[in-house]
Amino acid sequence: MARKPRLHFPGAIYYVTLHGNGQQQVFFDDTDRTRFLLLIQ
Repeated sequence: MARKPRLHFPGAIYYVTLHGNGQQQVFFDDTDRTRFLLLIQ
């Protein structure tokens, strides 16, 4: 069964977490991390 669509509220603050699979790194270096942060802004 599909989940319900997420609600979006303009100007709201969202809590985002990332976890690597099997203790793997999520980002390879600071450039990866910086690009990700720019994408979610």
